[in-house]
Order: sequence, then C-alpha cells, then structure tokens
Amino acid sequence: MRLIGKLDESKVVLAKTLSIVQKTSTVDTHELLLSLANTQEAIYKQARNKYYEVEEPDFKNEIVELIQQQALNSLEIYHQVNLVSANYPVTQLKSQLHHLSLLIDFDNFLTTELNLGNSKLVEIRNQIQQQIQPSVNIILKNSSTFSQLSATQIVYTKLNFANSLSQIPDQQLRSLAIEYGQSALQTAKSTSNQRIKSYSLGTLGKLQPEKSEAYFLKALSFAQSIQAEDIAYQWQQQLGNLYNKQGRAKEALTMYKSA
Repeated sequence: MRLIGKLDESKVVLAKTLSIVQKTSTVDTHELLLSLANTQEAIYKQARNKYYEVEEPDFKNEIVELIQQQALNSLEIYHQVNLVSANYPVTQLKSQLHHLSLLIDFDNFLTTELNLGNSKLVEIRNQIQQQIQPSVNIILKNSSTFSQLSATQIVYTKLNFANSLSQIPDQQLRSLAIEYGQSALQTAKSTSNQRIKSYSLGTLGKLQPEKSEAYFLKALSFAQSIQAEDIAYQWQQQLGNLYNKQGRAKEALTMYKSA
C-alpha cells in the first residue's frame, strides 16, 4: 500500500496488525513498528510536497501544522523502534538512518519557514537541531552493523547516511560523508549490480563538486547500460546544472533535453 501511494490504507493495515501482534507475547514488533514509521514518514513528505503546491495563505498555514504533526509522529515511532530493537541491530540501524534523514529534512523545512517569517517555529526548530548530532553519534557508534547487511543493502544504507551527513554544515562530517560514499562504491564494484554502481557514483558526484563531471558521466553510463531511465535522468539533470554553471550552454541544453 505504501509503495503504490495508498498511505492512509497502509497506516490502517499496519496499526491493526500491530494491535493484534501486541497481544501475542511471542511475536516481536520491531519490524512492524519500522514499517509503520516509514509509512508515517511518507505521509509527512506527502504533506510537505502539498505545501509547495498551494498558494492560498490560510491553507498553507494549516498544512504547516499538519507537516509538523506528521514529522513529530514519525520521529516518535522511530524512537520506539530504536527502543524495542536493541536485540535486532539491523532493524535498529535502519531506524536510526531514517530518523536522522527525517530530522534533517524537517529541519530544512522549518528553516525555510523561519526565513519566510514564521517565527512560531523557532522553538521546535531548535529542538530538532539539537537532536541531529546525537543521532549521527548513535549511528557511528553502531557502524559495525553495516557489515551484517547484504551487499546491496550496505550500498543503499551507506549512501543514505552519506547524503544525510553532507547536509549538516560541518566540514568533518562532510569528509565522513565522502568516506561512506567511497566505501559504498567499493562494495558496489564487488557486485554485478549496475544500478547500485550508478547510485554510488552519482552520490559521490554530488559530494565532490571538483570531480562531479567524471562521476556523473560514469553514473550515467552505468544507468544507460541497463536502460535504467529512472536513474539516468537524475545524472543528466546534474550534468545540465554543472554545464550551465560553467557556461557550456549547448552541452547543458543537450543534457536537460535528454533528462
């Protein structure tokens, strides 16, 4: 249900299932809670996207309240997952990565709102920002858990972490993001999976501007080799942006048209 966009239905099914499972002491709830948190996060992102599509001020104010509620609900469920999955390090790591990503995304939204003059959000933004570094520290403390994942999962989770780290204004964390991106690429190279090779290269292109053209071109080559247009357009757009900044208008237009 979540994957096809039926988020309310997804939440109902998961909540009912969780209610049944909680009455059975022999069944663990960690995976169910993680799935429920992921659905709640998707509901938050749906509300956030809707916010950018409307212009009527009163309606936008209502959506801001909804976005805040959905984000806090999701963060609370991820916190619950972290507590109940102490004996399940893989589930715990996945939850911690989602939690960090959501904190950063919500912080970016709140910062944008504050810049537009919504001073009511100062306190909640400060609370969210205070949680970001501790969230990073928890993941670093549990970093050995990455090795318990399959090769494909290692790549995606490390790239997820790298993307999160790169959005935090701290040079040491940015360097760490590059390390995780390069580690993901090395794992991807050990497989025959062209898709994860493309994602790894593309992520490194975003993390290392001085080498971005080479990374994006390689990422695009891997994506096109398996006709993965859902990935290829991203690197074409990135290359278009890069060429545009460099004044290479003809090449930029070619990439934008391809995207």
